[in-house]
Amino acid sequence: MDRVILLGLNNEFSLKTNLWGHLILGILFIIQGIYHIESNLIFPFGLMIGIILVPGGIVYSIYGFLSFNKSSKYAPGFIISEDELSFKRRIIKPAQKIPWGHIKKIEMAPYLLIVSTEESETVMHYSSNPEISLEIKSAVRAMAESKGIEVVGG
Repeated sequence: MDRVILLGLNNEFSLKTNLWGHLILGILFIIQGIYHIESNLIFPFGLMIGIILVPGGIVYSIYGFLSFNKSSKYAPGFIISEDELSFKRRIIKPAQKIPWGHIKKIEMAPYLLIVSTEESETVMHYSSNPEISLEIKSAVRAMAESKGIEVVGG
């Protein structure tokens, strides 16, 4: 079974709180933008502000949904499966996938994993809060040790 650990934001809020915060703020941006477009209080500046707020709110909501949803394939985080270790740092960039069979050693440092294979070293640097970092390291360590892979640091 795959274990998905999302990076979230580097704050003290849970993933669910971050998700709802982004969705609610995005909706508020959209409502405020529509209000500025419909009202003639500070024409033409209200129209310009509204034209910026509506798409901004849509993008902000979509970003929240894609970043903090475990079922999203675009969410930054680690996927630890029986077959491979997968790391995705940003929404736009593709995930780095390394099969466990190719991994020789994993070095752990604060917010950093260095995965050594026969051909190269892959540096997985991430930003998150301390609880999520500990969860990532313990899950990677458990899977690596079950596969007989050397783990240094942590």
